[in-house]
Amino acid sequence: MTGTGFSFRDLRRRRYKGQHFLTDDSVLKREVEYARVSKKDIVLEIGAGPGNLTEHLSRAAGKVIAVESDDYYVSLLRSKELKNVEIIHGDVMKVELPEFNKVVSNIPYYLSSPITFLLFRKKWDVAVLCYQKEFGERLVAKPGDKNYSRISVAASYYVRAEIMEVVPREKFFPKPKVDSVIVRMYPDRKNIEIDWDIVRKIFSHRKKTVKNALRSSGLKFSGIPENILKKRVFQCSLEEISMISGCAK
Repeated sequence: MTGTGFSFRDLRRRRYKGQHFLTDDSVLKREVEYARVSKKDIVLEIGAGPGNLTEHLSRAAGKVIAVESDDYYVSLLRSKELKNVEIIHGDVMKVELPEFNKVVSNIPYYLSSPITFLLFRKKWDVAVLCYQKEFGERLVAKPGDKNYSRISVAASYYVRAEIMEVVPREKFFPKPKVDSVIVRMYPDRKNIEIDWDIVRKIFSHRKKTVKNALRSSGLKFSGIPENILKKRVFQCSLEEISMISGCAK
């Protein structure tokens, strides 16, 4: 049992559905600090689970919106009787979310991509999220990096992201096979046009040249400078990807 009321004995009875719960109080506290949570804030927590992070957020925030889909964890959260916590029982991809200005969450690894894209399209001031290490590294990757991918492009378009710390796998229960990272993001939407369907298509051939990736995707194109056509897809900057997506169909 940790200071947050987390019970290993109770949790061992559960089937985890790919979830790994952060149990280290010092890391949980730092997540709240990274977001600079105060009593003025309404904080969204996605995948609240047994409420380890929820309790820390409740002490710091004016209000917490805790979204959880699992019946067992919803009951556990309600039993804590945290007065400033609104519990939403449902799938975050399907429920209607109230207004919030900050996000602090340890999200299920298997939902990292859809939840991240969902948040990119919401309005908030700062988000602090715990991801599987590889996914977090993809979020902050720059053109030419080995991890530069479609999610890297989307992140660079919508936000300014940075890795705050690496969280060893031993800090979770059950222990995952890999380490995690805490990523902090601030909104920073760029004033350029991007066709995300074209981005998805060409990044399925990310190591090919732009010309070959476009052809392999069955796309027609014109007006793209030869020096860009010769680049590998994963080497292209956000501005170059914008140009490519505007010249292809």
